[in-house]
Amino acid sequence: MAFKMKPSPIQLREIRERLLNKGKRGQEQEQPKTPTTEEAQQYDFMKRQFEDFNPKTDTIFADTSQDMYIAGRKAQSQADRAKAKFQGKTTEKDGITRTTYSGPGAQMKGQRFKEAKSPSGQTRFVAYQKYDKEDIKGSPAQKRMGKFKDSKAPDAEGKFRDLSAPALASWMIKSRKGNLSKIISSLNQQIIFRRNKDPKYAAKMRKTQDIVRKRLGKDKK
Repeated sequence: MAFKMKPSPIQLREIRERLLNKGKRGQEQEQPKTPTTEEAQQYDFMKRQFEDFNPKTDTIFADTSQDMYIAGRKAQSQADRAKAKFQGKTTEKDGITRTTYSGPGAQMKGQRFKEAKSPSGQTRFVAYQKYDKEDIKGSPAQKRMGKFKDSKAPDAEGKFRDLSAPALASWMIKSRKGNLSKIISSLNQQIIFRRNKDPKYAAKMRKTQDIVRKRLGKDKK
């Protein structure tokens, strides 16, 4: 009959240490690799930070910093600049094009943070912020109208804002040479881009449309 010898206390300690070390190695292997800042800002990687990300309606902005709060502010600034670019007012003067935007900033829907390694090996925070595409790019009506631009007609600057509805109608008929389609299209653009920010201004544009139609004998039925 064969007898199995019991391991000595030293052998038991060695076995225990091997098992513990094996468990630690397994844990180390399971830990996700820290991405580089470049990898962490790839759009596919960014999308994975939000389980509810919808590519049809959502968009993401990200930025990095050694300070988590600053990373978040930089990502928000990116979103604000994008919104101003899409929805701002473009003016051309002396061959220089400028875009100004006075509306609200981009409205964040969600935020995540992740650690990443810079090229120099420093640990940096990456802020991911999710936004509604429509908030950034504008409503469908705004997209159909295109980006707001001041009229290229002679002496257009300030006319829409400063002239009364009858005076504006007279100026538009003269500057557009009585082309009703161009006049109504120009006024529609003013209405769509300002109706939420300045309802009184939009109402003046509608009144101007009615006056133009009446003067050109094209009363809206």
